[in-house]
Amino acid sequence: MADGVGLTGDGHCGALSGGVLAIGYFFGRSKEDFGDMMKLVKGNLLSKMLHDRFIEKYGTCRCADLQTSFFGRFYNLYDPEEMKAAVKAGLLDTCSTLVGEVARMTTEIILQARAKDAQMS
Repeated sequence: MADGVGLTGDGHCGALSGGVLAIGYFFGRSKEDFGDMMKLVKGNLLSKMLHDRFIEKYGTCRCADLQTSFFGRFYNLYDPEEMKAAVKAGLLDTCSTLVGEVARMTTEIILQARAKDAQMS
């Protein structure tokens, strides 16, 4: 999931992918429910909530655009010199901070949804 899917920068942020995976783990459908499209609604709504919070905070979810926003340019991490430049520019610290923030957002969404489910039971 790193760097916009396989270090391409062209896809969405891996932190967002990870958050959606976590939401899917708790609110996704089981194999037995694959025929029931209504079982997708909760997980999709919660994933959209995470996406919307991400966009609100960062303005985009595309990795290359995030790098450009943070560093003024995109780094091709397959190129060893570009990787060194990215590390020197602070990519590792910036991305680690972003991952932590998205983990916090995801946790809040999951806990709020589970609390709401518990109230309804």
